[in-house]
Amino acid sequence: MFQKTHITPYSLFFLIVLLANATACKKQAESPYPEADKQNIDVVQLTNAFASAVQIEDLQGLAVARNGVIVAEEYFNNANPEPDLNLHVMSVTKSITSTLVGIAVEEGYISSVNQTLSYFLGAEVDTVNPDLGKVTIHQLLTMTCGHDWHELGGDSEFGAFVNAPDQLNYILDKPVVSTPGSVFNYSDGAAHLVSAVLTRATGMET
Repeated sequence: MFQKTHITPYSLFFLIVLLANATACKKQAESPYPEADKQNIDVVQLTNAFASAVQIEDLQGLAVARNGVIVAEEYFNNANPEPDLNLHVMSVTKSITSTLVGIAVEEGYISSVNQTLSYFLGAEVDTVNPDLGKVTIHQLLTMTCGHDWHELGGDSEFGAFVNAPDQLNYILDKPVVSTPGSVFNYSDGAAHLVSAVLTRATGMET
């Protein structure tokens, strides 16, 4: 025979709390990315993203952050299991400089991406290359500044640019050969000019 058990409202509340906590703990333990739910990121899609990332040859790692919280971070394909202090990241420079331009605009250091190179570099560009001085920040960011630059292929001047005694002067000496805003031409020179603009506008190194 079973005995009747008297359950008080307090006991019932306590039991519900215990079950809720147990469920939450189990869910957190099962999730490979426990911070994902807290930051409103779909765990399934996040898991699929990392599963796809590990299949990409030469990709060394993937990190996902939101609201200042690192939600997920993994390293693979011959990279160390923990973050390296230094990685050869190459063209991520363009993403970083464009983000910094956005911050500079928001904080009032730069009024608009339609401001010209001449506005920030003044006589330094105007006396050497007045046509380049008319190029806007937007055209630099979109690599449509029109200057004579050969980045890709066998005739790449990347090495000459990197080893130039004065990299800024190397770029300023390059003539404008197409109408700014009309032709895309991949250029580390354009990215470096954005860095020069940021430095002059903010008084801080990029």
